[in-house]
Amino acid sequence: MEIKAERVRLKFPLRVEVRGLHVGSLLSIEDIGIDIRPRLLRQGIIGANHLNAKGITIHTDTLSNISAQRFGADDITYNLRERRAHIHRVFLDEGYAALRGGASSQPRDSSINTLPLSLTITDILLLHTEASYTDARTEVSSKAGRIALHGIAVDAALKASLQSLEIADGMLILKQGNTEPWTLTEVAARADSLHYTPTDIAGQLTHLTFKEAHGIDLKEGAATIAWADKKLSMPRLALRTQHSTIQG
Repeated sequence: MEIKAERVRLKFPLRVEVRGLHVGSLLSIEDIGIDIRPRLLRQGIIGANHLNAKGITIHTDTLSNISAQRFGADDITYNLRERRAHIHRVFLDEGYAALRGGASSQPRDSSINTLPLSLTITDILLLHTEASYTDARTEVSSKAGRIALHGIAVDAALKASLQSLEIADGMLILKQGNTEPWTLTEVAARADSLHYTPTDIAGQLTHLTFKEAHGIDLKEGAATIAWADKKLSMPRLALRTQHSTIQG
């Protein structure tokens, strides 16, 4: 794979800045800079700080296209002995992801069930993001003005936890076949204590509001969420619209 850069600059004490970075047809970045922290190597830790990039485009294959206008990360460390990575803060602005399903003849590799490291991230903030998914029968598009995640942890066995997730100023459009699209606007949500394994998902939906194009106005929603054995259960479901209240 060919790697090209229009310009590389090294600044004192140890900051690397690259303009016009291209990694084959996979990745292109207009500008990227990062501070290297060499003193941490004495402790067996690779460290970096103030990673800033703009104009990012990723082409993983014919199935997806991912881009971001601005991306940043602070306080990045990787413990070589413990194989443990940590990032204090991740920031992304004007991100876009387009995914297409059903176009690949390659079967999914189900043998990938471990990671070579564990990862923790204190906070992730996503602003002005858009995402879409299409396959032969389904079209999904979404937008969010703000998505905030706190307390993310993923271990080598692909078990993950998330302390909290907040979504504000969201929109979702779902269309299946020739049916009329299902449109939600003014979406706001919060979920806490989320846990994921390759077979199970559990968590608390503590807040959900939205307006639906045909007149449904969800004033408040909450539930316990559990996914196991390919079945979704939502005990303690509570929904309140402009006309009715459902308590489960």
